[in-house]
Amino acid sequence: MKYIYLYLFLSLIFNFSLSQTTKLSEIDGSFAQIAVDKFGNIYSLQNNILRKYDKQGKILFSFSDRTKGNINHFDVSNTLKILVNFPDIMEIVFLDNTLSPSGNSVSLRNLNLFDVNTICSGIDNSFWVYDIAGGKFIRFSYSVNQINKSGDIRLIASIAFNPVSMAETNMYLLAYDKNTGIIVLDRFANHIKTITINEENIKINNHGIFFIRDNKIISFDCEYLKETELLMPKTNIVDYYCFPPFLLIQDKEKLILYKIY
Repeated sequence: MKYIYLYLFLSLIFNFSLSQTTKLSEIDGSFAQIAVDKFGNIYSLQNNILRKYDKQGKILFSFSDRTKGNINHFDVSNTLKILVNFPDIMEIVFLDNTLSPSGNSVSLRNLNLFDVNTICSGIDNSFWVYDIAGGKFIRFSYSVNQINKSGDIRLIASIAFNPVSMAETNMYLLAYDKNTGIIVLDRFANHIKTITINEENIKINNHGIFFIRDNKIISFDCEYLKETELLMPKTNIVDYYCFPPFLLIQDKEKLILYKIY
C-alpha cells in the first residue's frame, strides 16, 4: 500500500503564505462542538442544544430534541440543510437556516444501516454516511436514494479504519481516523490515496484539511495542492474550526471569532 506523507509535500511543492487575523466577537462558555459557516455565523453544541449566532456573537436561533437522544455531530456545510446526527436512534435530522426541522428526518435503520457514527453533507443535495459494519462510504440524496457506495475501504486500502469525521470538498471526500490518517476518495466513492499526518489537532471540513504545528494553523488544500500557514492568534486553545476567511477558537472560557486577512 502506498502512503503519501504530508511532510514531503509541504517541503517540496506547496505554496506558503502567512495570514493575519482580526477579532470579531466573543461568546462565553465551553462547548462540545463548534463551527463557523461561510457567512461568519457561529454554531455551538452545549448540553445537547445547538445554537446559532451571528458574527457579532448575538444568538439567533437554537435547536434541541431530547426525545431523540444525544447529538454527536452536526454539519453546517450547507447552511440551508444542516445535518444533525442522533446515533442513539440512528437518525439524521435536517435543519434550515433558522435551525428549524426541514423535511423528513432519515432513519438509518430503515436503510439497513445499524452502526453509523460519522456523517457529512455532500454536493448536489446529498449526504454521506460511513457504515462501520461494512466499511463502506455511502452517498444518499436528500430523498434517500442511494447515489454512490464504496467497496469495503478496509480491504481496498489494507487498513483498519473507523473515521471520527469526514467532509466533501469540491473534488474529494475526506475521512479522518486518528490512528490511520486521512482517506481521500473521489465523489464516486473510489479510493484515491491515504495521507498519514503526524500532527496535532487535525480537522477536516469542506474547505480542506487543517492541523496545528509550531503555533500555526496549517491548511492543506487537496484540490489545489497548496498549503497556507496562519499564525495562531492565541495559545492554550481547547478547540478550533477554520473556514477561511473565518477562524473560530475555543479556549477554556469562551469562543472567539476571527477574520483572516
